[in-house]
Amino acid sequence: KIETLIATNHAGAAQLVALGRTVPLGVGLTGRCAALRTVVLSSEQQIETSALPEQPAAVEEIALPLLAGDELLGVLHVIDQHGARFGDRDRTLLSVVADQVALAMQNSNLFAQRESLYLATLDAMARTIDARDPYTAGHSHRVAGYSVAVGRRLGLDDEMLTSLQRGGALHDIGKIGVADAILRKPGPLTDDERAEMMRHPSIGYALLRDMSFLGAALDMVRHHHERWDGDGYPDKLQGEQIPLGARIMAVSDAFDTMSSDRPYRDALPLSQVRARLLESAFTQFWAPAVDALLALLDEGTIEPLIQRDLEARAEVAG
Repeated sequence: KIETLIATNHAGAAQLVALGRTVPLGVGLTGRCAALRTVVLSSEQQIETSALPEQPAAVEEIALPLLAGDELLGVLHVIDQHGARFGDRDRTLLSVVADQVALAMQNSNLFAQRESLYLATLDAMARTIDARDPYTAGHSHRVAGYSVAVGRRLGLDDEMLTSLQRGGALHDIGKIGVADAILRKPGPLTDDERAEMMRHPSIGYALLRDMSFLGAALDMVRHHHERWDGDGYPDKLQGEQIPLGARIMAVSDAFDTMSSDRPYRDALPLSQVRARLLESAFTQFWAPAVDALLALLDEGTIEPLIQRDLEARAEVAG
């Protein structure tokens, strides 16, 4: 539903920098928000909307200033793609995200560390995407945790573990281009709805591909739904053509999906999850990743992660 663009300001300069592009102050929605230092909507300012990769023109866009006291740190620019204008609830949620991003920027000296700025922004947006549906709240960060645990058991180096953490947190970010009605549908998807859902890895990759510092995490975002037998998507990669991190993430993603409640079913018992993973080793999944995750489950390493997440969600709900 939403695309996020962070434009950073440098000591009162006349331009902002947004993912390598310059945005003059006062020009367009982002520039006008920076100049006015207030929330700006395209419908109120009569500004032509942008386009999300692989999506039609936006219905409405909103820009929120990222402020630390009186200092403008940047602008959070969000695009709605599915026919509804931003309501009071949307503004409140996005204001919270903007405050979190501004705080992260301020605390981490992010002017000198632009990579950290982008990661803080993307992390906040990944959490927001998960929060669109109470059934998937925390999903991305659980997948990241499982993937890192599996990668560590397989003996991967620190660089790859970092990529697994980033890739797991961002793997579903392309769902910002998928309608809520599809994401939260309580029954089976139609063929058209399934095709729409299957576009999210490509959309996510299109949003992130200019961030070269993400490295191997980019491949994980694009390829976490590829299958070992070549029957996955979006590129129908087969076997060892699938990047290593994406093979691990596919198992972690499936494990979390099966072991969590969904609108159309309750969480499956762990014994049934185990059986399904074993049945799909070397057809859907890379067998060493399945073996590593199940070994962690046998050791009791995975279940505490699930339990802590359930307790955190119950505390928030209460």
